[in-house]
Amino acid sequence: MAEEESEENQEPKLYNHVLTEEQKQRTIKCVTWDDKVVEVEWHLMMQCGAFALLWESLNLEDAASPDALDNFNFPLNEITEECFVKVVEWLRNHQ
Repeated sequence: MAEEESEENQEPKLYNHVLTEEQKQRTIKCVTWDDKVVEVEWHLMMQCGAFALLWESLNLEDAASPDALDNFNFPLNEITEECFVKVVEWLRNHQ
């Protein structure tokens, strides 16, 4: 029955492969509800389902230029900077 699930109902696959040097250096600007910008390592953000789904659906890995990626801001419309910083700390400690 699991095979019958549509793609919309499936969990996004978490990013789990060897990182290139560029990917290790990449950061993502996340804009919180209180309009603060928090820069987070891309490989950490790829462990978050919503971000990974957005990244894959927009095909940012293949379609975006380095300049476009530098200007990409991931909106976090329902989380404050204070809370998000704690989430990022947890991600860093549980890689």
